[in-house]
Amino acid sequence: MPTSIAGFSGLAAAAALLIGGFSAPAQAQVGSTYKLVAFTGEASPDGGTYYTFGNPTIGADGSVGFVDNDSRGDRSISKVFAGQPGSLRLVVSSGDKVPGINLGSFSDFQSVSVSKDGRVAINAGVNNDGYFTGIWAETSDGLVLAGYEGSFDPSISALGPVAFRSGAISAKGQSTPPENQSTDALFVGAAGSPLSTALTSGQIIGGQRLQTIYDTSDESNSVGPFVDANESGAVAFKAVASPSASPAPKKVIYAGSPTAPSPVATQGDAAPGLDGVEYADPSTQPSIAPNGLVAFSSTLNSETGPDSAVFSGAPGAISAVAVQGTTVPTTTNVTFGRLSNAVVNSTGDVIFRATIQYPNETSRTGIWLQRKTGPAVLIAVSGISLPTPTGLREVTSVDFAGPGTFNDLHEFVFKASFGDDDQEEGIYVADTRPGAPIVHIALPARPRDRVTTKSNILVAGSATDDTGIEKVEYTVTREVSASKRNAHKRGKRFVTTRPKIAKGSESWNFQIPLSMGLNLISITATDKLGNVSPPYQVRVLRYERGAK
Repeated sequence: MPTSIAGFSGLAAAAALLIGGFSAPAQAQVGSTYKLVAFTGEASPDGGTYYTFGNPTIGADGSVGFVDNDSRGDRSISKVFAGQPGSLRLVVSSGDKVPGINLGSFSDFQSVSVSKDGRVAINAGVNNDGYFTGIWAETSDGLVLAGYEGSFDPSISALGPVAFRSGAISAKGQSTPPENQSTDALFVGAAGSPLSTALTSGQIIGGQRLQTIYDTSDESNSVGPFVDANESGAVAFKAVASPSASPAPKKVIYAGSPTAPSPVATQGDAAPGLDGVEYADPSTQPSIAPNGLVAFSSTLNSETGPDSAVFSGAPGAISAVAVQGTTVPTTTNVTFGRLSNAVVNSTGDVIFRATIQYPNETSRTGIWLQRKTGPAVLIAVSGISLPTPTGLREVTSVDFAGPGTFNDLHEFVFKASFGDDDQEEGIYVADTRPGAPIVHIALPARPRDRVTTKSNILVAGSATDDTGIEKVEYTVTREVSASKRNAHKRGKRFVTTRPKIAKGSESWNFQIPLSMGLNLISITATDKLGNVSPPYQVRVLRYERGAK
């Protein structure tokens, strides 16, 4: 069986699903279609078979990366695969020699981050007369070392910057610090180049002294990168800091420049939009989109209100996206339970993990999408049916890695488990696009402007789509007078021009000459994924002045 299966609509499967009295959303409410990337027991690109997966991540161009761990029999093999669904490649395997320097061989791989062009950054373990961990980033020269022992959880953006936190100041181009120097740091830089120390514990940021660059108390409960980085090198991370007005340390989410980030959410501050509720413990894994929007979950302090919520927005303009205790859309008496692991893209769409709680105290875990408008929609939940190499099968659990799983193409990557004890697993890409692009006309605006004696006309408007507009094209079908030779023939003849590209994309315009009679202008927009809008047609009638 191939490792990639054509996009499958989960609409019919979800619409037919009944979960303990919870009717899965009808077709209009399901948030995605699905593509299977890899599945337990299926052939892998290196000639082996997949076994069990770490949580996958996805790049800005749709390239997927993940770890496959094979512990069958007496062997223990760890591999990293990456690439577009249907054309994956083996990046590195345990037992491979560490390139460039005499450090021994790779032992295992903990996490993978994917860049725009499918390159990866890997948190790897190495055997070399002992065991140590480090960060390796993929460049045109292959894998290069970025961070030594104590470095964890890389994030590599679409343009190549690498960011990661480290329990020891030790990165490529860095020396071991003196005894009195901080041993907790955030590193950023370009893959393959010496990295700079952006922040260290002990620094003062926005009136707060950093104690740690990450919150170690949450480490065992998290998956995926603890630092998220976007294309501009901006980062989002959680730290423990001591405000100048109070010696008591607080947990803080920061976002922005890695050397001067701004606090986004601070433990004990009022949670926006929720009266009388404070942030209790913001998530260890905030997400930052290419345009700087952030998303995160947080537990809450409230005597009578919710215990958790998901928040998103630009720093300084954060709002609640989903709140524990609210009713799950399309259901009755089913509410959102604990909310966690939120990710955001540049349109402000937020994906988050949530339990759904039933009146009989049973619950299931699911993944939901909240767009800028409308109710939250279902991406995946335990009990839903998803495509597998042997047909539709019921999912027993779903999970995702947090940052690095949702891109501006509206593609979201997650892992689903099947069967007793979750013994089989699949990696899926969910296409969450809300629909085809839409064309809007500004000129000619009024019906009377579309009846004219002029020899040409300006047509202008806009086009919208959550993935962005690649191009706007137009054709013109004109009424053509019969030639003298064919003057005896009755009827009208029409000729359509070849498609031409308008000036601009989101805002566009073009000017065309008009023939006498009917001119039918047909306009289409194509989004960044190649989806084409239905034609928008404008009828313009040109007549001779004085003609009846």
